[in-house]
Amino acid sequence: MAKIILAIPAYNCEKQIIRVLESIKNHINKFNEIIFIENKSSDNTLLEISEFVKKNSMKNVKIYQNENNINLGGSHINIFDYFLNSNNDHLLVMHGDDQADIEDFIKVEKEIKNFEWIKFSRFHPQSKLLGYSKLKIIGNKFFNFLFSLILRKKVYDIGSGLDLYNKSFIKEVPFRNFPLNLTFDYYLIIFGMYKNKVMFLPQSWKEEDQVSNVRLLKQSIELAKIFLEFFYLTIVNNQKKFFEKNRNNCDQSFFNKFEI
Repeated sequence: MAKIILAIPAYNCEKQIIRVLESIKNHINKFNEIIFIENKSSDNTLLEISEFVKKNSMKNVKIYQNENNINLGGSHINIFDYFLNSNNDHLLVMHGDDQADIEDFIKVEKEIKNFEWIKFSRFHPQSKLLGYSKLKIIGNKFFNFLFSLILRKKVYDIGSGLDLYNKSFIKEVPFRNFPLNLTFDYYLIIFGMYKNKVMFLPQSWKEEDQVSNVRLLKQSIELAKIFLEFFYLTIVNNQKKFFEKNRNNCDQSFFNKFEI
């Protein structure tokens, strides 16, 4: 039986993390282990996780806190490193802000076979979006369209809060070269699509009391830059250069995390 680790990156989501914990409480037996990577929140996220885990006697749960705030990309680097050094076969990453729904994974887990990366996607035709603004929907679909053009494959999402990875795929990914910020996901999806390793599945996505870390204009500019760089390197037939470039300039000691 395949061993699955559930990893939850969390930052300033004290209001939402309890709902996430409640949602996974009854599915603990699905996972070989569960880890939280807490990113030096300025609120009580870490306290809420710790107290809930103790109160509910949740076994096989580990809580880590990054030594510094290293953004979402940095937390993913820690998660991927942990996964590669574990005896688990698959990795499920679910963000701690309660926008994605673990039930989307539970519904299909027994049907999933021979995958490298399953991306549960907000803009799959069968997905459900609750409370998501029309402006964000239009902006995301526009960039999905652009990346579909350049990658010559249908892209349903370039960043969402629920992903299932096979260890063989993560071993291939040059993730330590990717940026520490929110664009980490964009480099990851480009690599996955370039290698033809991504399967998109529908998900339920909600926006209620979450405070987004994404600044729409700034993020759109960053996406445009990434698109143009990859487009140019595609024209000159040197896509490998896109993935080989180190975009964070951090040595491994920067990515320290401490078990709580």
